[in-house]
Amino acid sequence: MLDKLIIPAKTPQVNWDEVEKIPEFQKLKEGGYHAEWHQEGSSFVHTQMVVAECQKFLEQNPNEFDDYEKYLLVAASLFHDIGKGKVARLKEDGNWSAPYHALEGERLTRFMLWDEGFVIRETICSLVRNHMKPKYLRFKSEEPGAIEKIVTLIASSTDCRLLYRINQFDILGAISIEKENEILHCETLKEYAIKLGVWDKIFDDFRFPPYLGFVRPCILPNTDGNLQNEWQHPDFKITMLCGVPGGGKTTTYENAYKPFGYELISRDVIREELGMTENGKKFKGNESQEAKVTHIEYKRIKELCEQKKDFVSDNLFIRKKYRDEFIKMVSPYNPHITIEYCETSKQNHLDRREGQIHPNTILNMMKEMDFPHPAEADVVVYNYSLNNKITIE
Repeated sequence: MLDKLIIPAKTPQVNWDEVEKIPEFQKLKEGGYHAEWHQEGSSFVHTQMVVAECQKFLEQNPNEFDDYEKYLLVAASLFHDIGKGKVARLKEDGNWSAPYHALEGERLTRFMLWDEGFVIRETICSLVRNHMKPKYLRFKSEEPGAIEKIVTLIASSTDCRLLYRINQFDILGAISIEKENEILHCETLKEYAIKLGVWDKIFDDFRFPPYLGFVRPCILPNTDGNLQNEWQHPDFKITMLCGVPGGGKTTTYENAYKPFGYELISRDVIREELGMTENGKKFKGNESQEAKVTHIEYKRIKELCEQKKDFVSDNLFIRKKYRDEFIKMVSPYNPHITIEYCETSKQNHLDRREGQIHPNTILNMMKEMDFPHPAEADVVVYNYSLNNKITIE
């Protein structure tokens, strides 16, 4: 898709004729604007203005970024508000609002660019997801250490140099009464990123500084029975295999974990034990059957945790709240936790589960998935196409 939308050049150009053929961009022409923040007329006009500001900057500063980074900046400028078409709504005061449009934009961008190169896709997605955060730093100025934590969290998955510019283009590409103040707030990101030494870091080589408190603490009982947080060397290892069906989670277990003695907790295996298969194909049961699967799954997880045995949990884990619940459940046993995210091409996902899961169900999972963030576990591994891995620890 990107090769149709963006034309590589000294200053990359956008093919607006192709852009307007895409329903998600057409959706940006609908709705109105917020009288204080956006008076451009529509989110599509705003997007065009942001891209124009990006291109103007690149033309005036040809040596600040290399050709690849210039391409990323134009792409992120194009996609930065794509989520507004899904979440925009008219409020009672007559203004339009687009709550969580950055998060929805990240999901939509990932789905639209699924089969692009993994790193370029996720770099664009991270810029879309975080493009509003520099503006929020002003609300945290009086909380000790809050800005440092937010900037470090941003830098764990985003190139701050690129995000800083995207935020500027977003501000300059808007007709807003708060433009001057917003530009000043944008400088806070740069100031703290330089101060913390994360200005030049990108997500595939970033390591969390422990003093900022992002390392997950072990929860242990005090002598009086109350819980306390202590830093402890982990007693055993758990890997959470995460991803849309058909991404290769089972193959990853067989090749990377089973040879080293890791036990497997898999809902598919439990379903097979309960006879919930046809001709060896995987199927999801009814509500009662799935409740029984969950009961057995949790019982086995608890037993392995109590025995301090290394194991792999092969589940979808495509929603962050479910990953968080699992981590909260096992943390009292003091494990080292890895999240390994697995994916392949969109067509491979569909082909591998043909006849088992309806194609629309898989596509909707791709659209709604919460991509695992490097801060979620002790180690996060991105395993794409089963041939490449990026590890964050």
